[in-house]
Amino acid sequence: MSIGPAFRKSHITVFNDHVSDPVALVERLKPFTECALVAALNNHKIAGAALDVYDIEPLPLDHPFRSIENAITTPHIDYVTRGIYETFYCHTVENILAWLEGKPIRVMD
Repeated sequence: MSIGPAFRKSHITVFNDHVSDPVALVERLKPFTECALVAALNNHKIAGAALDVYDIEPLPLDHPFRSIENAITTPHIDYVTRGIYETFYCHTVENILAWLEGKPIRVMD
C-alpha cells in the first residue's frame, strides 16, 4: 500500500514543517503493517514514530521497534485512572533519573 491511499482512508494528521521530514499521527487505525513501518523508519522515509499499540503485546524483547533509533515505544494504556497515571509517570521519571546516573532500574532481562 502506498502512503497516499492510506492517508485518504485513515484518521491521520500530517505535520510537515519541512518537506524532507514528514511526521504523521495515526489514530487507532492500522493503515500500515508493522513491517512496513519498520522499513519506513529504518530508511528514514518518515522522521520518527511514537508507538503504544503493537501487533503483539507486550512488545517482544527482540522486536525491531526496541532498537530503531527514531522510534519511541511506550506501554499501551487504553484505560485511564488517576492511580495508573501516578504510577506510570512516577516510574518513568525514576527510570530516567536512574538511567542518567548510570544505574538503570526496572530492566527487563
